[in-house]
Amino acid sequence: MKVRALAALGLAAVAASAVPLIRVWNAPRESPSAPLSAGDGKFLVDLVDGATDADVKSIEAKYNVVLTPNSQVTVKSNRLYHVAPKSGALLDLDALKADSRVEAAEPEIQVSLSPDEMGVSRLHAGDLVEKLRVFTSEGPLKGRHIIYFSGQSKETHTLSFTDKSGMTTVMTEGDSIRTSDMPKPAVKAECVYGGREGDRERIVFLKCAKPAVTSEARANPVQMLDESDPNGTRPNDPRYDEQWNFKMIGAEEAWKRTRGKGVVVAVIDTGVSGPDYKRGAGCRDFKNTTFVPGYDFVNKDDQPYDDNAHGTHVAGTIAESTNNNEGVAGLAFEASIMPLKVLSASGSGSAADIGDAIRWAADHGANVINMSLGSAYPSKVMENACAYAAKKGVLIVCAAGNSFREGVGYPAAYPSCLAVSAVGPSGNLAKYSSWGKQVAIAAPGGDMIDSKDPKDGILQNTKMDGADDYYAF
Repeated sequence: MKVRALAALGLAAVAASAVPLIRVWNAPRESPSAPLSAGDGKFLVDLVDGATDADVKSIEAKYNVVLTPNSQVTVKSNRLYHVAPKSGALLDLDALKADSRVEAAEPEIQVSLSPDEMGVSRLHAGDLVEKLRVFTSEGPLKGRHIIYFSGQSKETHTLSFTDKSGMTTVMTEGDSIRTSDMPKPAVKAECVYGGREGDRERIVFLKCAKPAVTSEARANPVQMLDESDPNGTRPNDPRYDEQWNFKMIGAEEAWKRTRGKGVVVAVIDTGVSGPDYKRGAGCRDFKNTTFVPGYDFVNKDDQPYDDNAHGTHVAGTIAESTNNNEGVAGLAFEASIMPLKVLSASGSGSAADIGDAIRWAADHGANVINMSLGSAYPSKVMENACAYAAKKGVLIVCAAGNSFREGVGYPAAYPSCLAVSAVGPSGNLAKYSSWGKQVAIAAPGGDMIDSKDPKDGILQNTKMDGADDYYAF
């Protein structure tokens, strides 16, 4: 029952953080099965559960191949091997597939993230403001401008100033103002003016400093999830109001029922820079998040540090530290994160590592697996691993894909997985989102394709290009 509750609470995580994975996820494609030489690429053999070392040696001798374990940590349970023909031999995948000791034999499928493919996939929440020119009443912009606020909480979405005649004006988002009416200097409460040309209008961007957290606020944080208090489920994270996706799914009502306590969510991705690792420090807004041991299948060690930014952003949507007077909230913030790195710094990986990670998660106590990744090509290795985890009671939640068209990618399309499409702030299907018969549900994923506006993305803490900050994906 607990896992089901978390499933309802956590579906937004996949859509929210699924950056473009591959230019087009087309209809399923069959893997080649004719005899292939070693020069044609890498190949995998997935042996049946219970296969022995003697089976491995027998297969090597019978088919004139060499089997190399994909990962030492799972070789005893998973029995997943890279297979290559010995010198001068051919690799006959059909013959291997027909062997009763083999579950799958296939070319190694590559899975990748392409985060910058659409040009606006990642926008820092402050980028638009920082790049604009600061101006006063004597600045370069003339005429009437529209007020737009970037990067503040609801409490700072007003601007007060006194004009030359002594009249005080209070402005809110959407109000217009003439340059000649702006005071010099312009602001009360640490605001600066910036401006840019729009297609039909000029926009005034106002950036306010983050409100200071008083000692009283630290000593008396908001009491969350007190069912006797109808307003008791609002967290005190200062940028929570920018998380429109949480409001869309009714997070505050959901928190009255569950916050994910006792549930372990495996994030199979680029790693998670939540805790400190030898390769780098964790991110600022994960200090109260619970982590369980994970694994790095790319570097083959126990340090699943995120050198890409995507996996941490995913983990933040799921369980970023919440009600800690810092940054933003996480949806199932009392759940534990199991970080499993299968994608490199460039966002690329293999079906072998993903299959290994799925089984590792199922064997090490994960209740939920999140995979915001995919491929246009099916992989029997991944499909078998998903079936294995599902049989053990693990809920597998996957991004449907970012193909701009009908056609669900893999592993989302497998029957053992829950495929999630994405919607934007309007509640309509996001422009980039895949759709198809395998999709079970849509959840907030953001849509900055047309607006190029970070407020239309999903805001979480991650580390990108060395900067530990809050980013809209």
